[in-house]
Amino acid sequence: MLGLPAEWSYLRDLTSALTDEVRAANACPHVKAFTDDANRLTAAEPGRHNWYPALAAYTKLKRAFGSWLAGRAEVADSYLTMEEFWDAAAAQRAGTSGGTFWDTYEHGDRRRLEQVFAEAFRSDSSVLVNSGMSAVHVALSAVLRPGDTVIVDRRSYFETGELLDTVLAPAGITVVRVDLSQPDQLDTALQRYQCAAVLVETALNAPVCTVPVFGGSPSPVVVVDNSILSHAVDFRQLARATCAERLLVVESAIKYATHDCSAGVVYGSGETIEAVRAYARRTGQQLQSKAFHFLRAAEIRSLAARMALHAERNRRFVECLDGTRLEIANTDFAAAGRLDAFAGLARQTGPGSLVFLRTAVEPERDYTSIVNQWAARCRDRRLRLDIRAGFGWDVTSARSYRSGFLNQPDAPTFIRVSLGIGPMEEVEETAQELLGVVSTLAARNRSAR
Repeated sequence: MLGLPAEWSYLRDLTSALTDEVRAANACPHVKAFTDDANRLTAAEPGRHNWYPALAAYTKLKRAFGSWLAGRAEVADSYLTMEEFWDAAAAQRAGTSGGTFWDTYEHGDRRRLEQVFAEAFRSDSSVLVNSGMSAVHVALSAVLRPGDTVIVDRRSYFETGELLDTVLAPAGITVVRVDLSQPDQLDTALQRYQCAAVLVETALNAPVCTVPVFGGSPSPVVVVDNSILSHAVDFRQLARATCAERLLVVESAIKYATHDCSAGVVYGSGETIEAVRAYARRTGQQLQSKAFHFLRAAEIRSLAARMALHAERNRRFVECLDGTRLEIANTDFAAAGRLDAFAGLARQTGPGSLVFLRTAVEPERDYTSIVNQWAARCRDRRLRLDIRAGFGWDVTSARSYRSGFLNQPDAPTFIRVSLGIGPMEEVEETAQELLGVVSTLAARNRSAR
């Protein structure tokens, strides 16, 4: 249909693919009963008031289907003969057959999903694990040995910092922190230290949304945490931008790929990704079937389209706030004016879902108050704004950060907004409600002085 809003086109395509999948699997009548509602509501007249019912119907169908698949999953399939057992094991390893001879070791359906992730991200292979932190852990542990050195940014995501300091460092790994936002810092560190790996994030989850600077020095192994930008970029682009001899890219799949189970993914090639797979298997971190049956192949293949929806809404939200009292940051701001390849890649791909906000008012107390009042005003206007952790949600969400609790002890305070994929006009109205809160708070602070 000409002129169909992008979010509706995206949702209709997913609903159609899911309906086909439900029918092909011959799912139970309970699951099939949801397909009519999903198809009817996603085929409704495009509009903001129909969007959320259509989204809810699709979500209800995919969760029911995932539950049905997970309910039928076995930890280990049974076979009539040992010959059948061996043949099945070989086929499962190749991803040419579903099922599993032992779920924690090998699963044909997991291999098939890993192939879908790899193809969508333009990497040779991928490994599905239990969470985003599992992905970081297995990627680093697969390439580091006691006595090795890893270079990281001075202000990494707080859970990553805890992993480095409380798990890897006691195991004999030397962690060197440098300011990767500054030119030549990485090159200098690579020349000074005999490092085995470099760990970077495509964009730092902090109020200035730092995009790292890569020089021309090749690194033995680069591990990129790409959770913020996901499939807005791809493996080959990151390989060129990082000058990596060997590259591993990790992602928390619960941000954009699914909201129905915890999952992480590691992308790579050759012996490096197979070392990751072996480590994940030996430590019991491969994603189990009770979880991965909630992953939908069509959603994985559509991740680039989803990231475009988030980016468009992110930029419109920022436009609505431009010229106000708010200090605004996303990857567009972080990469502006820079000529290095990594910044160019960030500008080219779009900012993902995240916007970071600060004000001139007293931060820690008032940021919490701003989020609370903003959410309340949106509820009064029947606008959707969730207060919740995580990002990449279908619905726009916000939360405030403070130092110490769920953050690094010396971390700055700020508001983080994750723009959803819903109607654009709601993004604009949600931004106006935020401006109303900030203006009221600023006036109150002036009166108090």
